Amino acid sequence: MFTNTRSQIDSVPIISKIFFWWLFPLLRLGNSRELELDDLYKVTEETKAENIGKRILKHWEYETNLSTKRRSLFKVLLQTFGMEFLRLIIAMSFIELVKSSQFLVFAFWLGYFSDEISFETGWTLAVVICVIDFAYNIFRPYLWFRCQCLCMRIRVGITRIIHLKILRLSQKSLSSSSGAEIINILSNDLNRFDRYAYAFPSFLSGPLQMIFLAVILWTYMGPSSLAADILLLSIIPIQAYVAVVIGKLRGIIGHKSEKRVKHISELVLGIVLIKTNAWEEKFRDIVTDARMDEVTMINKKSILFALNLSFLRIMIKLVVFVPLVVYVLLGYHLTPVTAFVTIAICTNVMESIGFLVPYALSGLSEIVVSTKRIQVHLLLMTSGVSSPQ
Repeated sequence: MFTNTRSQIDSVPIISKIFFWWLFPLLRLGNSRELELDDLYKVTEETKAENIGKRILKHWEYETNLSTKRRSLFKVLLQTFGMEFLRLIIAMSFIELVKSSQFLVFAFWLGYFSDEISFETGWTLAVVICVIDFAYNIFRPYLWFRCQCLCMRIRVGITRIIHLKILRLSQKSLSSSSGAEIINILSNDLNRFDRYAYAFPSFLSGPLQMIFLAVILWTYMGPSSLAADILLLSIIPIQAYVAVVIGKLRGIIGHKSEKRVKHISELVLGIVLIKTNAWEEKFRDIVTDARMDEVTMINKKSILFALNLSFLRIMIKLVVFVPLVVYVLLGYHLTPVTAFVTIAICTNVMESIGFLVPYALSGLSEIVVSTKRIQVHLLLMTSGVSSPQ
C-alpha cells in the first residue's frame, strides 16, 4: 500500500511543474537506493483509472443506445477528452509560432554585421533571440508531457472499461471473444495513443506555421517563394494517401496478430493432447505460418514507412534548393540574408509539414483503426454494465 496520501504534482507551484522540480526528491531517493512502492506518490484524481473510466463509460453507455451505424468509440473519446486536447493543441501552436518569429528577428539581426542597424539594436535583437529560444525549450517539453499524460489517461480509461466488461461477459460474448484478442488489444492497439501523442498538435501548428512563414518568405523572395509553397502543398496529398495505406496495414497486422496469439493459446491449453498424439510438428507449422504472415505485413509497413521517410529527406533539399534557383533565374541578386532566411524557414516548415504532420496522419489513421477494433469487442461484451464504483 501507498504510505503517501497525496500526489506530489498536485501540491507544487506551476514553476515547479514547468521545470519538473517536483521530480528531484524522487530522483535523489532513487539515486541513493532502490525505489519501493511506498516511496511513490499516489496518482492524481484526474489520472485514476476509476475516475477516467466513469467519464468514458458515461458517454459510451449513451453511444450504445444509438443505431449500430452511428456508434463510434472515437467520437466518445473526442467528447470526453476533446476540450482538454484542444487547449493543449492551441498552447503548443502558440509556442511554435513564437519559435517561428525567431527567424524574422534573425533576419533583422544579420543587418548588424553590415552596419545596417546600431550596436544597441543588434544586442537587443540578440537578447530577444535568446529569450525566444529559452522560452521555447522550457515550455515545449512541459506541453509535450501534458499531451503524453492525456494520451496515457485515454489508454488507462479504455483499459478500465474493458476490465469492467470482461468481468460480466455473457456466454454468447465468451464464445465470440478470445483471450488472445483482448491481450492483443491491450498490448498493441492501446499503445498507439502513447506512440503518436507528441505529433498530434502539429495538425494545427503545422498549417499556421506554414502560413506565417510563407508571408515572411514572400517579403524576402517575392514570387520565387511560391515554388517552396507549391512543393510543400504537394506533400500533403501524398502523405494523406500514405497514412490511409498504413492504417489499412495496421488493421491487417492486428487481425494476423490475434490469429497467431489465438493459435498459441489453443496450443498451451491442449498441450497434453498434442503431446499424446504427437501433433507438435503440425502445430509448430501452424504457428510458424501465422507468424510469417504477420511479419510479412509488418515488413510491408516498415518498407512503406522507410520509403516515405526517404522521400521527405529528399524534399527537404528540394524545398530549399528550388526557390533559390527560381529567385536567381528571375534576375534577383541573392544575398546572404535572403539565403539564410530561405534555408531557415524552409527547413523549419519541413520539420512540421514534412515530418510531424505526416507522422500525425499515420498515427491518426492507426488510432482510428484501433478504436474500431476495440469498439467491436466492447459491443460484443455484456451491455448494461453500471458505472464503476
